[in-house]
Amino acid sequence: MIKTFGESTPKLRHCDIAQLAVGTTDGMTIYVTAYVVPLICTPVSNQMIEFRQASYPHLQCLELADNTQGTDELNIDLLIGADFYWHFVNRITIRGPEPGPVALSTRLGYILSGPVNIPVPCQEDSTVNLT
Repeated sequence: MIKTFGESTPKLRHCDIAQLAVGTTDGMTIYVTAYVVPLICTPVSNQMIEFRQASYPHLQCLELADNTQGTDELNIDLLIGADFYWHFVNRITIRGPEPGPVALSTRLGYILSGPVNIPVPCQEDSTVNLT
């Protein structure tokens, strides 16, 4: 039974189950069991990750898990659930001045979350997916 965003009741779906070997930045392998679905979500667009990173001094030297110039669409290929989340996340958090993005260390690189108060140099719509 799967309940997706916007649905009030779960639907019975038949999904294959796959075991994935995810390579980490430290050379380790994390094995993850996942349901195979046709689409997790539409691509995330206009995130301007490299622009944001350059705009905040506390983020400038970090190796991020994803990079984009802002015009790229980022496809979501794997959604890590709470059952495997802490296999990836480290305990290192880097905060800058409030309000601003926070960097969280993972075994795939740093991920960013939080508010960004810098004007974006493009006028297109942005897509943000939160879990």
